[in-house]
Amino acid sequence: MFRNNGSTPATAGNNALIEEKALPSLTISQVAENAKVDVPLNIALAATERIYVCIATAVAAGWKVTPINGGDL
Repeated sequence: MFRNNGSTPATAGNNALIEEKALPSLTISQVAENAKVDVPLNIALAATERIYVCIATAVAAGWKVTPINGGDL
């Protein structure tokens, strides 16, 4: 997960690594529950900043990222 300053994420200097997670391998199943990974981020972002999430290795079953906004503090 990277914190981006609001400019292009293709420029390395616009991004700062804030979290890394090792994800378990998944096998598609209609009866078994897949693993869930929660990553709480207790940070404040400026209006122009963004969080980017990427996966470094291809996966067969896939992962989905669902952000939950905590709102203004």
